[in-house]
Amino acid sequence: MNELQLILDKLQDMSSDIKELKTDVAELKTDVAELKTDVKEIKVRLEKVETRQEAIFEQTAGLIEFRQTTEKTLAQILDQQVTLVHIVGEHEVYIRTLQRRIV
Repeated sequence: MNELQLILDKLQDMSSDIKELKTDVAELKTDVAELKTDVKEIKVRLEKVETRQEAIFEQTAGLIEFRQTTEKTLAQILDQQVTLVHIVGEHEVYIRTLQRRIV
């Protein structure tokens, strides 16, 4: 009888351990579900960041092109101005510039 009692005690201990394991597994499942939700949220946020980054790249490319065009145009204008100063004469350009400033 004594041996049966020992076996019964062991079985009860094992049953208790199994219940604890089930509780632990349930907690782990809950944690994993929360992690999955967090990962989904992070993916959504990452997609938004990537979309914004693509828009920034496109805008930057447009701005670089605009800057290059503006620099080229400015260089042409400066070159033409030098030519005009030579044609009209430096003194005439300075006189007209001074006249505009007085008004």
